[in-house]
Amino acid sequence: MKGYPPFRIGTVMKKIPVDKIEDEMVLGREVCGTGGNTLLTKGTILSRALGRRLQNWGIASVYVEGEEELPQEESVVTVSPEELMRHLSEKFAKTMNNPYMEKILNAVYRYRLKKSGK
Repeated sequence: MKGYPPFRIGTVMKKIPVDKIEDEMVLGREVCGTGGNTLLTKGTILSRALGRRLQNWGIASVYVEGEEELPQEESVVTVSPEELMRHLSEKFAKTMNNPYMEKILNAVYRYRLKKSGK
């Protein structure tokens, strides 16, 4: 049936700015306005004109179907575990009297170490 997107199971999505919308992209999640009303439903076939309309409505980004692009190698910065802890400690400095925030800091630290392979 023309105008309806094909049925997909387990679709992969990526988040893009609305000014990067291309014709024939498929919306991966519904788009809601500031009042909570649905502006576009999941599966809507997008166009550049619709992207401009979303910008006018104050929508900055949407999820579309497709693979997430991997970051460029040159944008990866490696730091030592000590530098990472110092950086995170600075970010969390005003909240360290809260035991929950300390747990979050430690979880972020372990995650970043694991992600970097150290």
